Amino acid sequence: MYQQAFAGFVQRMATATSAALDVSESPDVALVNFFHAIMDIYFDEDSAVGCFVFCTTVAETGNHPEFQNALHAVIEKLDAALSEYFQNAQHANLIRAESDVQALATLTQGLLQHIAIRARAGDSKEELLKRVKSGLSAILDYHCSNSLSEPGS
Repeated sequence: MYQQAFAGFVQRMATATSAALDVSESPDVALVNFFHAIMDIYFDEDSAVGCFVFCTTVAETGNHPEFQNALHAVIEKLDAALSEYFQNAQHANLIRAESDVQALATLTQGLLQHIAIRARAGDSKEELLKRVKSGLSAILDYHCSNSLSEPGS
């Protein structure tokens, strides 16, 4: 039953976020849209439920190795989707050519995990949206092609 609930949650997240990572938008807009889609699920029906994957499954991996495998698969799939988005943004000259798209994906996923835990801990959706915007700014400021400052300035 747990595995079915896990699979259902993962599918719900994939469906909700699939359209958000669109390179016709600037990275800050696309990624805020991505986080909005996720947080709509985290705050389903005005209650902070957080993330089944990053809040619940993580705690179960020590007792159930199959959950560790499922968690690893989700992390890898999310890394791949974010890396693909950043690579496409790089090809569209929205991300600097020298930027490490894998590192950007990992940092973005780290922000997602932080938001998941904070939602479960009771932070408001409004507070988390502020954290998302600040976190994305920290991740993207140097890497976006339209950054106000050039490297070394």
